[in-house]
Amino acid sequence: MVPVSSRETTLLDVANDIGIAGGIDNAANLIIELCEATAPDTDILAALSAHYPVTTARRLGFLLEKFTDISGLEKLEAAYTKCNTAPSLLDPQAGRKGAFNARWNIIVNREVNPDV
Repeated sequence: MVPVSSRETTLLDVANDIGIAGGIDNAANLIIELCEATAPDTDILAALSAHYPVTTARRLGFLLEKFTDISGLEKLEAAYTKCNTAPSLLDPQAGRKGAFNARWNIIVNREVNPDV
């Protein structure tokens, strides 16, 4: 037996720990590639995001919105909007300065350059 992860869980895992993909650029590449053939189920993404830090949903939502044509991201957005927390960082390895994205309550503290 080999353990496998669903597309939605993998997306959340990569957004949660961008280091597993080798940084934000590679994380964006992986997220784009996972969404190319078949869009993830946004209901499942929203439900699973409850098991991750709020930063994960924000980061994933921002990257999906910026680099894919996935619709239904309102469900993922609604999963964290009740959290009254400080803005999250897009890249936890970069500084706290950058443009603020109000929809995802995230500081875009680094330009993301996917290779895809």
